[in-house]
Amino acid sequence: MSSATTASVSPATLIQKEAAADWDIWESSNHTFDTPGSAPGLGKFFFDYADNYEERVVVLEGSALLHPSDGGDAISLNAGDAVSFPQGFSCTWEVLEPMRKQYAYFDREGNKTVSNAIACDGEGCGVDCWEESYFLEEGGLDLCVSCYEKRGLTGGEYQREGTAAEVLPPSKKKQKTRA
Repeated sequence: MSSATTASVSPATLIQKEAAADWDIWESSNHTFDTPGSAPGLGKFFFDYADNYEERVVVLEGSALLHPSDGGDAISLNAGDAVSFPQGFSCTWEVLEPMRKQYAYFDREGNKTVSNAIACDGEGCGVDCWEESYFLEEGGLDLCVSCYEKRGLTGGEYQREGTAAEVLPPSKKKQKTRA
């Protein structure tokens, strides 16, 4: 089975490596996986590339298999590969060797842009928390407000749309009154 929205993988060219030099870095050793008990930096997690036109990646270290949600053939990623994830692609990542990758988001015109999505890194959560989240420097985790509060955490940076913001007081629910 093949998909019109599948990842494109090729050996990274010198131009791609140079372009990626100022991109963000993701390390599997800092990621929360959906597979409890897996070795540090290894395991599986689901990712949906629904929110940005394109994500480009240069794999620096490690390896992974991507299992497309549409049932397409598994995609192998290894150190030295360049990958393009189009909007609409989704898959389960299976990190086989601890991975480091450089990544950036691009708009329709090919201009680098910022992500317009943040998925909660709380175990088993994954909800979109772009509008409101907490960022924990240690571990590089983004947590939705619910996961942050359930864990009783403090010291995280409160964010709105991925930018540090002033914490707003909880909204007070209107109480029903009987006539």
